[in-house]
Amino acid sequence: MNHYVRNLIRLARPTIFDNFLQVGCLFINAIFVATLGLDKVSAVGLAFTVLLVVYVFRYGISSMTTALVSETLPLKAGSKKKEKSLLHVWRRSKRKNTTVKGNREYKHLISLRTKVQSRREYRQVVTVQAIYLSVALSLVFGFLCIGFAPELLRLYGADEQIVSIGADYLRIVGGASILSFLMATLGSALLGIKDSKSSLHAGICMNVCQLGLNTVLFFVHFGLVEVACATVFSQMVGMCYLIPIVRRKIFLGTQQSWKLDGLILKRLTIQSSSIIAGGLSNEAAMFYYFRVFLPFGPDIYAGSRIVVQIKNFIMPPMVTGLASATIALVGEQYGKRDYRAVMRYCTWGIGLVTFLSVVIWLFQFFCGEWMVRFFTDDPEVLQHAGFMLSMMVIGETFWAIAFVVTGVFKGVSYTKPVFIAVSTSSVLLVSGIWLTSKYNWGWQALYYAESAQYLCQAMILVIWFYSRKWIKRRQLSK
Repeated sequence: MNHYVRNLIRLARPTIFDNFLQVGCLFINAIFVATLGLDKVSAVGLAFTVLLVVYVFRYGISSMTTALVSETLPLKAGSKKKEKSLLHVWRRSKRKNTTVKGNREYKHLISLRTKVQSRREYRQVVTVQAIYLSVALSLVFGFLCIGFAPELLRLYGADEQIVSIGADYLRIVGGASILSFLMATLGSALLGIKDSKSSLHAGICMNVCQLGLNTVLFFVHFGLVEVACATVFSQMVGMCYLIPIVRRKIFLGTQQSWKLDGLILKRLTIQSSSIIAGGLSNEAAMFYYFRVFLPFGPDIYAGSRIVVQIKNFIMPPMVTGLASATIALVGEQYGKRDYRAVMRYCTWGIGLVTFLSVVIWLFQFFCGEWMVRFFTDDPEVLQHAGFMLSMMVIGETFWAIAFVVTGVFKGVSYTKPVFIAVSTSSVLLVSGIWLTSKYNWGWQALYYAESAQYLCQAMILVIWFYSRKWIKRRQLSK
C-alpha cells in the first residue's frame, strides 16, 4: 500500500466512522418511525428532501472552508521546495491586473500579509468568515422552514395527510438549522488542519444522545414532534463539544480574529457559490423527480424512501469520508504546488470508491431484502425493493466517482467544472423524467434516468480534471 492510499485512509477513517454513526442513528430512527406507519415514513422522507436544499448550502461552505484552511499547512521539515503561502500566490496572481479594483485588492493583500504573520492567525480569519456566512444562511433557512413548512411540502406534490404530518417535523429540524450549519463549519475547519478525530468524538456524543432519547421515546409511544426535538437537542450537544476544541486549536481568542475580512469572505463566497449553484440545479431536478414519483402511490414512494435509508447506511459514509479527506490532502499539496501529488490523490481516490462500490453492490444483492424487512413486511414494497436498491447502488457508483473528483476540484479551488457537470447532468435527468411522464414508462424508468445523470456527471468531471485545465487556469504550472 503506497503512502497516498495510507494518507487517504488514515485521514478518512475517523470521518467514515463518524458518518456510519450518524447514518446508523438515522437508520434506527427510521425503523422507529416505521412502527408508526408508512405515512409517517413518507412524511419524514419528504421533510428530509426539503432539508437537502439546506444541506447543499451547508456542504458548499464547509467543504471550501476545509480547502482554504488546508492550503495554509506548512511544508514538511527538510523539504527542498520553497515555501509559498496562499497569500503570496494571491499576490502573484494580481500582478498583471492593472484595473483600479485589482490595485485595491493588491494593496489589501499586502496589508493583510503584513497583518497576518502566521498561518494560525490566517486560519482564524478563514474560519471566522465561514462562521459568519453559515450563521447568515442558517437564519434565512430557519425563517423559511418555520414560516412556510406546509407550503414547502406542497411544492413537492404531497397530499394533505403527509403535509399535516411532516410540517411540524420540518419546522423544528429546519428551524434549528443553525446548529447543523455551525457543527459542519467547525468540523470542516478542524479537518483542514488534519484533525478528523475531534469531529468523530463530537459525532459519537451527538449520536449516542439521539439514540438514547429515541429509545426512551419509543417505549413511551413517541410522535414525530418528539423525534424532531431529540434530533435538535443532539445537534446542540455535538456543537457544544466542538466549540472548545476549535477555540483551542484554531482561535487565539483575540478580538482581532473576529473582524470581518471582505476579501477572504468574498473568495469563500465565490468558491462556494459554484458548488451551491450546482447543488441547487440538482435539487431543482429532484423536485421535478419527486413530483412525478409521488403519483405512483404511497406504497411505491414509501418503498423508495426505505431503500434510500438503506443506501445511505451502506454507501455515503465511506464515500463522503474519502471525499473529505481528499479535499484536505489535495488542498495541502496544491498549497505546496505539488501537482503530481494532486493527480495521484485523485486517481487513488477514484480507485478506492470504485472498489467499495463493487463490494457494496454484492452486499445489497445478497442482503438487501433482509434489510428492507426491518422496516416493513408489506408484500408490494418487498416486491419492488430489490430493483430499487440494485439500481440505486449502480447509480451511486457513478455518483461516488463524481463526488471524489468534486472534492479534488474543491481542494484546488477551481469549482467551475463542478457547476457545469452538475447542471448538465441535471438537465439530462429532467429530460428523462419528462419522457417518462409523457410516455408513461413507469417508475422504473426514473431510476434509469437517475443513473444516467450520475454517469454523465462523473464523465465530465473526470475528463476535465485529467485535461489539467485547472493548472493552466490558475497560471501556476511548473
